[in-house]
Amino acid sequence: MNAIVDRLDSMRPSGGLTEERKREIVDAGRKQDLRELMKMPQFKRFLHRALTEFGIDRSVMTGNSNTYHLVGQQDAARTLRQWVADEVDEGQALDLQHSKHGDDYYVRD
Repeated sequence: MNAIVDRLDSMRPSGGLTEERKREIVDAGRKQDLRELMKMPQFKRFLHRALTEFGIDRSVMTGNSNTYHLVGQQDAARTLRQWVADEVDEGQALDLQHSKHGDDYYVRD
């Protein structure tokens, strides 16, 4: 599952961690990783760009089979946005929507 969890498991005299406890440890580590990343303006700009490139806010209707491709991109963007919203503090998730993380950051008057 994860080298740290496996090492903890091997040090435990009672026969190791349960699979559920291992999952809890890994999930807590992933959540903490994302919280730390969300503190970085560079990561927020990257995430904003990824969501924009995936077309989270654009129409997918093209009148041809490309629509299915665009719907798939939007599904990926929605999944990513929901994952971030579920894992980080509400303030960090809302801050991501602020324009300072988009292209406006680079183009200033």
